[in-house]
Amino acid sequence: MIRQLQAHLFIPLLFSFISTHSQAQVLLTEKQIIEMAQKTSPARQQIEATQKANTAKDYAVKSQYDPKLEASYSYFSSNENAIIQFAPVFHPQKLFNLGVSQKTSLGTTINTRLFSQQISTDDGFINNATQVGVQVGVEIDIWKNALGRLDRSQLNSARISKKISDLQADVNQHGFVLDIRKIFWTLMANELSLELSKELVKTATRQFSESKRKLQEGLGDSGDVARNQAQLQSRKSSVLFFSYQKELLISQLKSALPDLNATTITFNDNEAQKIEETAKRCMGLIIGQNQMNPSYSHYDDIVSLLAEQKTHEMRLAKASDSFDVKLQARYQASGVENSHNQAFDRLTEDFRNGYQVGVALQVPLGGDISRSRAAQVSATQSQFEAQKNKLALQLKAEHQKIQRAISLLLEASKSQGQTVESLRKSLVQTKRKYRQARVSLNTFIIEQDNLFNSELQLIDTKRQILHLLLDYFKLFSNHPCEINTAHGVQS
Repeated sequence: MIRQLQAHLFIPLLFSFISTHSQAQVLLTEKQIIEMAQKTSPARQQIEATQKANTAKDYAVKSQYDPKLEASYSYFSSNENAIIQFAPVFHPQKLFNLGVSQKTSLGTTINTRLFSQQISTDDGFINNATQVGVQVGVEIDIWKNALGRLDRSQLNSARISKKISDLQADVNQHGFVLDIRKIFWTLMANELSLELSKELVKTATRQFSESKRKLQEGLGDSGDVARNQAQLQSRKSSVLFFSYQKELLISQLKSALPDLNATTITFNDNEAQKIEETAKRCMGLIIGQNQMNPSYSHYDDIVSLLAEQKTHEMRLAKASDSFDVKLQARYQASGVENSHNQAFDRLTEDFRNGYQVGVALQVPLGGDISRSRAAQVSATQSQFEAQKNKLALQLKAEHQKIQRAISLLLEASKSQGQTVESLRKSLVQTKRKYRQARVSLNTFIIEQDNLFNSELQLIDTKRQILHLLLDYFKLFSNHPCEINTAHGVQS
C-alpha cells in the first residue's frame, strides 16, 4: 500500500520534472524577438491577409479591362406550321459565334467576332443555306464617360487604395513589432524589480535571523523579531507579485510569438543599460525638433494619397445621375453559299460587306437618383475629409504630446535618481547608527522601504519613457532615432 502511494506521488513529480527540463532555455534578446515578430507570428499573417485582400480588390477593378473570349453555339428545330407561305419555318438552324471583346480605359468597348449560321426549310427550297462572316463593333461613350474619364478615375482610385493598403500594412507591422518590444522591455523592468526584491529578501532574512539571535541572547525584544518578520513577509510578497507579473508577460509574449513556446526565457541585464543611453539620445532628438517632420511618418503619405483619391471618388459620385450617350458602330463582311466550306471560300474571295451606325441614349428619370447622387457626394466628401483631418491632427498632437511628456518624465527620472542616491547614502548612515543602537529598528526599516520604493519607481519611470518613445514611433515609423531603426526595425 505504501509503495503504491509512493508510486502515485512519484509519477506526477517525474512528469513535472521532465516537462520542466525538456524546455529549451533561451537567453532572449531584443534582436531575437524583433526577428521573430518580422517572420512568424499570427499578427503578421493577419496583416498580410488584409493586404492580400486589398490587392485582390485592385486586380478586380483592373480585370474589367482585360480582353474576354466569348463563344456560343445553338441549334434550333421545330415541327410548327408556317403562319403564311412567304414566312416559312426555318429548321434546323445552327448558329455559332466566336469572338473577343475588349473594354478600354478610354470609354470605348471593341468587339470582334467570327460567326456562321446555317438554315434549311421542310420543303427543301432552302437547303443548308450558310452564311460565314466576321464582324467588328465599337461602342464609344461620348458624354458621361467621355474619353474614359470615369474609367480612369476608378482605376486611379483603386491604385491609390492599394498604395494606402501597402503603407498601412507597413505601419501595422511596424506597430506590432513595437508592441512586442514594449512587452520585452516591461519584462526587463519586471526582471530588475524582481532581482531587487530577491536581494531585499536576503537582507530581510539576515535581519530576521539576527533579531531572533539577539532575542535569545537577551539583547533584543520580541517586537523587533515581529517587525523583522513582517518586513521579510512583505519582501517575499513583492517577489511573488513580480513573479506573477513576469508569468503574465511571458504568456503574452509566447501568444504573440509561437517560436517561444516550449522554451524557458532568460534575460541579459546588460541590454537595459544599453537602451537607457540610446533612449536619452532619442529624447534629445525629439525635444530639439520644434516642428513635426512629415517625412518621418507614413501617415503623411497616406494623407496626401487620400486627398488625391478624394478627387477621383468625387468625380465618380457626381456622375452617378448623369445621362449616358453612346456612339455605336459595326462593320460586317460575309460570304453566303450552301455549305460552310463554300461560304468560307466566298468570304475570302468575294465577300459582301455592310455597316451600322447608331446612337444610344439613357436618361435617368425621377428624383431618387438625384437625391442618391447628392447623398453619395456628401458622404464621399465627409469620409475623406474626416480621414485626412484625423490623421493630420493625430500626427501633430502626438508630436506635441511626446515633447511635453518626455520633458516631464526626464525631470521625474532625474529627481528619482537623485532621491535614490540620497537614500542609499542615508541608509548607510542609518544602518551604522542602528548597529550602534542610536536609531530604532522602525527607523531602519522605514529607510529601507523608502529606498526600495524609490528604486522601483525609478525602474518604472524608465519603462514609461521607453514605452512613450515606442508609441511615438508607431506614428513616426521613419524617424532616424536608433531605438526605432534598431536591428532593421524601421519600415
